[in-house]
Amino acid sequence: MRFTPPPLEIGDKDGFANTDIFEYAEFGERFANLVCNLEQSLTVVLDGPWGSGKSTFIKQWAGLLRDTGAPVILFDAFANDHHEDAFTALAGEIVAVAQDQLGSSNSQTQKLVRSATKVSRAIMPLATRIGVRAGTLGLISVDDVEDAGEAAKAILKDMGNEAAKAADKAVRERVTKARDERLELQGFREQLAEMAEGLANKASKNFSDEQRRPLVFIVDELDRCRPPFAVNLLERVKHLFSVPGVVFVLVTNLDLSLIHI
Repeated sequence: MRFTPPPLEIGDKDGFANTDIFEYAEFGERFANLVCNLEQSLTVVLDGPWGSGKSTFIKQWAGLLRDTGAPVILFDAFANDHHEDAFTALAGEIVAVAQDQLGSSNSQTQKLVRSATKVSRAIMPLATRIGVRAGTLGLISVDDVEDAGEAAKAILKDMGNEAAKAADKAVRERVTKARDERLELQGFREQLAEMAEGLANKASKNFSDEQRRPLVFIVDELDRCRPPFAVNLLERVKHLFSVPGVVFVLVTNLDLSLIHI
């Protein structure tokens, strides 16, 4: 017994053919023309209430875009909100597209991977850095082990001292390397823009036309995410992924999500 109808089977390049139950095909074509003719980076919000067919529409729309040669990423934010930082998940999707369409050995792809790795390390939360450096040192206090012998207490005290030293060192590194980290973030943006241009050039050659097709990154289910992850995702899109040749489409229900975060 089913309480809901089964989801429509929509192939990666099917578009609206035979599945346009919401009659959104005309709007989808106009929307695709708008996005594919943009000459700048842009973030668009596709707003609609639950049950209005947003997820079905974007699957159809993604297929329409792919059929015209545009590289498309369809990202389920709800399925990825277990990540501590959205950058890892977003960058991973873009790297996968670069590897698939440009090749893993392509110089642009390799530069993007190296740059994304540096940024991931640069934006790693300070507490995580300290944890990586110190392991589990300092998690147990001497006071928590009332019955411990003197030798055990001495060991725990030394562990706490080592954790404190690791924390101090991590803070010092973060302060002294702030400029280097800023340059790494800028470098990632430049590599991303270069990769997007490479994808556009390839699409133009394959379709024998002059139209510049952006990388379209669709983020679905934003209204179902943990609020901290949704905010983090928006921050990363704004500061790290807003480059020429990349368009973000955020699919959500504004009445239930971001305006209440």
